[in-house]
Formats: sequence, structure tokens, C-alpha cells
Amino acid sequence: MVVEGVKIGPSPDWLKNRLASIGLRSVNNVVDVTNFVLHDMGQPLHAFDMDRIRGKQIVVRSFDSMQAFETLDGVSREVPAGTLFICDGEGPVAVAGVMGGANSEVTNETTHILLESAWFDPSHIRKASKSIQLQTDSSYRFERGIDPTMQLEAASKAAAMIRDLAGGTIRNEFTDLNPVPHQPRIVSLRPERVDHILGTSLSTDEIQSILERLEIQTRRTNQSGELHAAHQAGTLGHESAGDQIDTQDHANANNQFLECTIPAFRPDLEREIDLIEEVGRMLDYNTIPAPDSSVFVHSDPLPAWEQFKERMRDTAMNLGYREIAGNSLLSKQEASVWLGEEAQIQTLNPVSHETTTLRPVLAAGFLRNAAFNLNRRNRSVRFFEIGQVFQKAAENKPGRWITDVSERTSLLLGLSGLRTFESWNREEAPFTQFDLKSDLATFFTRAGVSHRLKEHVISSSELHYTLHEDESTPLAKFIIPNKEQKKLYGLEDFPAYLAEIDLTALFQTEESRGDIRFEKIPKVPSFEFDAAFIVDQSVRIGTLVDEIRGCGISTLKQVRVFDIYEGESVGSGKKSVAFRLTFLDSVKTLNINDVEPSVKIIEKALAHRFEARLRSE
Repeated sequence: MVVEGVKIGPSPDWLKNRLASIGLRSVNNVVDVTNFVLHDMGQPLHAFDMDRIRGKQIVVRSFDSMQAFETLDGVSREVPAGTLFICDGEGPVAVAGVMGGANSEVTNETTHILLESAWFDPSHIRKASKSIQLQTDSSYRFERGIDPTMQLEAASKAAAMIRDLAGGTIRNEFTDLNPVPHQPRIVSLRPERVDHILGTSLSTDEIQSILERLEIQTRRTNQSGELHAAHQAGTLGHESAGDQIDTQDHANANNQFLECTIPAFRPDLEREIDLIEEVGRMLDYNTIPAPDSSVFVHSDPLPAWEQFKERMRDTAMNLGYREIAGNSLLSKQEASVWLGEEAQIQTLNPVSHETTTLRPVLAAGFLRNAAFNLNRRNRSVRFFEIGQVFQKAAENKPGRWITDVSERTSLLLGLSGLRTFESWNREEAPFTQFDLKSDLATFFTRAGVSHRLKEHVISSSELHYTLHEDESTPLAKFIIPNKEQKKLYGLEDFPAYLAEIDLTALFQTEESRGDIRFEKIPKVPSFEFDAAFIVDQSVRIGTLVDEIRGCGISTLKQVRVFDIYEGESVGSGKKSVAFRLTFLDSVKTLNINDVEPSVKIIEKALAHRFEARLRSE
């Protein structure tokens, strides 16, 4: 439609106030009218400066190649091939259903207005909006489906308002192109099916009354074949397994159906189950009585992988951690502090610049949640999370699900803030790295793999745990976040420690996949033997414990460090580490003669690898 001789200017106060009440900014009297009609009638409109329409014609088309196009917001966008455009005689003037172009916008010099009012296929607009990362009030409505009979009425109303507010005259003639006129959709509804799904006992009259209040016209019919024929023809759409038509039920039913004519403004009502949902919604689900009985169904047992994850979740909870759920998408800046850009996986169609990259670690979610809590006076944070992490797969390790994409399940344990609060009998104390290391050791013990782990020092802030037989693949990583990582989340003033465990790798170990087994409490007492070894100060205690456990002594049940000493008596650059070795034989009571050979084996192993010697020597 065309309105000639308009004068662009400010809108009257009543229109400005109406738009402001729904959060819209007034632009001018013409643009404000299109926004008013959009929100009043649900029909998007676009106003063009007709003098800037080249060739005095409108062509709706797509292109086979990418098009550079500047939209009304002043941004030049690369619009993919296949996107629908509104074009004039020379080229695009609007991305159909999304936003108009700067080359045809209404300005203060505009005198002739061309109004466009359209219905677009929702899937095309949804694809276009996502491809150029631009959602508008128009695209929001087109994506969800609008009334296909409203176009002329909305354009006529907008033209009349423009004439009243901006002057001018409306051309009598208009162009109306509708290649497929709207045909009302008819959906058959079984009243007994309504009661079966909702658990109600409604009469047909009550169901009709509810539907007609929604402007859904109904007509009773006794032809049971009509519903089945409609289903075969696809009128009812694809139903769920619980909503399939049973021909035997039809034979036994009262053969009464409702033919429901769906109004044009309800494109979401396509199937019988949609109508049943509308009935339930209008009744109010809270008023539907609960059933007195139900069918008991035996659920299938959880797969071994799910059982394993539940066991790991229970272990973390029993250690005092609370579960969190972080976003699996990070900003590029966040991802880059954990992983190099060459190994990151970027999304093709990010929703925003904050969600462009698949997370390579769970640590980002922990630090964000820890900062949120600590900044709100929750001064002690113990969190865990189980989730997927992603990065580009190594050349010799193809992706698990998708080529070149390594997707694994990780479990994160994180501590930040205070371990103890100030009280009459204790001082305030922050968490230390040893608090998390202690929990991590307990976790590995409950997972059954503590005897097979080896520590690798990567740096002063990172420690890797591997299996003895595969030292190239970390089973877990202990990390102290650096200043850059903590600053990114506003956590500079708080200590933070985290450990990320590769559950995918842990699940492959025989101990983790096996059942939890318990042993009887032995009838014979254990035998404890204390031994102190002098080693270089650079030797890590964990490697000494690993070496002792690796001696393969079947009666050695526990190794515990109970003293570390440094002083002149042990020599410069040396330290004394005292171990309490617990031996147990389920058959007999051990004595010193039984234990001494085992101690000799341990002494020889430590001397060979670390040049250790017994302190008593």
C-alpha cells in the first residue's frame, strides 16, 4: 500500500506513551505506527521511502551467493546465499522478515511511504535470523508463525493511522499477492481421548464450550472413519506413541467426534493432542484431580556408565561438595586462558559473543560460580561438577563421536574461600592446596585406583596423576589457578584450588567399573612398623609412597607418613621422612620376624631409586 504526501515528524504524546509503556523508543510518526500495529495486531510491517525504491517495483527473491547488505542499525552484514530478500528494481532493500536496509529507510525528507505487510514461512525467517545473528520484533513473530489472513487488514490500519498522524492520501489501488490462499485447518478430536489423557470426566458439551471460548469452531460427527481417514491423510500430524489411533478402541467407543476448525491466528494447533492440551490449560491443571491408582512399571537398570557416574557423584557429595551446572559454551577470551586457540572448537552460529566456544575445561564454570558466591558473602565454597569438555582431537586419536573432536566427561572438584570460620575455640583459616589433595586422595581410594596412580609435577601450580602403565595420559589434574585466570572472574582476593578428573579414562580402569566389594573385619590384629628414611629435600613424599606401594608386598595394607624432619642431625640438604607401615595377614598374627623381610625389600627399593637410608643407620 502507498501513502503519498506525508510529513515526517514526532508522534503525538498518546502514541509515544503507548510505545514507552512496552519499552519501545519513539522514532517518528511513521515508524511508530508500524511498531504500534505490530504489537496491537501481531502483524509485522515495514515502511519504505518510496522515492528510494529504484525502478518503482518490489521483487521478493533470494540469491545464489553471499550478499553484503547494510541493515537499518548501520551494520554491514554478510548475508548467506539462499536468504530471502525484499528487492527493488536493482537490488536488496530489506532482509525479508528480519530488518530493512539503510538504503530505503524513512527519513525526515521522506514524502511518499510504501507499506509492506507479509506472511513468511517460519523456517526461512528462523534460518535467516540465526545466520546473521540478528533477532528483531518482526523475526520473533515470523519465526513462531503469524495469522496468514491479517496482512491486508494490518496494512490498511497502518495506512489510515499514517494519514491521520502524518497527513497525505492513501492510494486506492494496492498490490496483494497470495499464491496459496489460507484454508482453515480441521482437526478431529475424540472426547473420550480428552478424558483418557487428562484424567477427567468431561462431557462433550463441556469440551465444546471450552474450545469455542478459544474461537475454535466445533461440529459433532458420528463418522468414526473420518478420524482414521484424516490420520491416514496426515491431517492430524505425527502423534506420539501414547496418542496413536487404535482401531479396536474405535469399534468399542461411542463413535462421537468433534470436527474442530482452527482459527488462522493459532498456527500452533496442528494435532489432536494440541487440542487436548488447550482443554487442560483452560481447565487449569491444578484443578484436575490426582488419580487414586497408577500402573507400576519396572524401569530398566541403568547402564554401567550411568551407574559409574552416579557413584562418582555420590562420592563427591559425601566429601562435602555441592553440585553445580555450568554453561558448556564460553567466550573466546575465557577459553583462551585454558587452551590454545588452535585446539579450541568454535561454534558456527553463536548466540552471543559470550557463548562462542565449546568449553575445554570445567574450571571456568567453577571459578564463575565461586566468584558469584564469595562476592555475596558466602565465604566457603566447595563445588563439584560433572560434564562434557571438548577440544580438537590429536592426530593419532580420532574423535569419539565427531571426527577431529575430542569429547570427554570430566568431574571437577573445587575449593575456594575459608575452610574454618572464626569462633571462640578456633581461628579463621582459608582453604589450602592440601585440603583438596586430601579429598582427591580419598576420591581415588573410593574409586579403587589409588594404588595405581603416579604423580607428575608439571609446574608449581599444576600436578598430573597418571596410571603406572600409561604415564602419557593424565587421569586427573590438580591446578592452582594463576592471576590471569582468577582476575578474569573477579576472584583475585580469594584462594582457589581445583582438580579435574577424566571420568572417561577412569571408567576404563577395571577397579572403577567393577562392583564395590567389602571384606570381613579380620580376626587377627595388624602389625605396625615405623621406619624413617633420610633422602634429599627435593624428593617428593608422594613418590616415596608410590615406590613403597609398588614393591608388591601382599601383606602391606597401609602406608602413612607421620613425621617429616629437617635439621643438622640429618645433614644439609636432607630430610627425614617417617612412615608407619601397617601389615596384615588374614590367616595368622604377624610378628617382627615376619615383617622384617618386607621392610628390607622396601629399604632396598628406596635406596636404589632415591639413595635413601634408614635414619637409624
